[in-house]
Amino acid sequence: MKDDKIRFRPAELEALTLAGVRAFCLINANLRGQEMAKRLVEQLETINRIAAEQAGPYIYGVYADGVRALWPRVAT
Repeated sequence: MKDDKIRFRPAELEALTLAGVRAFCLINANLRGQEMAKRLVEQLETINRIAAEQAGPYIYGVYADGVRALWPRVAT
């Protein structure tokens, strides 16, 4: 997924919630294809671990330096 703003759109968020979706999105929408692929490949191990360990629904952001929960908000 490329649009992290989905978490602010009630109808789309409800659809994700009802379906129990586990979503990972690239945060920077201005990345070129090669940079998007690089970022996803670099974070693939973390994405796979989160997907295997946590039931949905959730949205995680994929950053150059890691993967962080976007929704639901996790208390820190």
